Amino acid sequence: MVEVVFENFVNYLRSGNTDKLNIISFQQNQQHKINLSTQLIFYRILTKTVVQIISTVFSFALLVSIILFIVFKRRKQKQMNQIEFKIKNKRKLTEQNINLIIEDNFKETKVQTKKNVQISTANTTKNELVILDEIENMNQILKEIEIKQIDEIKENDVYLYKE
Repeated sequence: MVEVVFENFVNYLRSGNTDKLNIISFQQNQQHKINLSTQLIFYRILTKTVVQIISTVFSFALLVSIILFIVFKRRKQKQMNQIEFKIKNKRKLTEQNINLIIEDNFKETKVQTKKNVQISTANTTKNELVILDEIENMNQILKEIEIKQIDEIKENDVYLYKE
């Protein structure tokens, strides 16, 4: 830039204008052009730097938001998996409890039925009919108990699922 100004000055002197005021105004004009070009370069560099900084900040913010989204999504998935695991375990436990209750009731009815059959063989046919009625009543009661237990399990499953 200085070389261009010097060449312009030399060309100006060769042109024959040697008036001091003209030389001074020419120098001031050239200096003003240099100052303007320097300011322009400075503002361009400053603008590019500011744009790069803003771009970097937005890129970083986008990266952080993506990472946070992934982290929260994984946490939510882990919580859902834990809830499903708890529900499955509670269902298994309730099914096992129901099976144990049904087996116990079945054993009790078998024993009771055997006793009733022994009594009926000792008694008349009327007593046998009464025993058969009792067996049917007991079977009906067992069925009702099983239905109630199944309904309770279904209600527990609905409650567990709502949790």
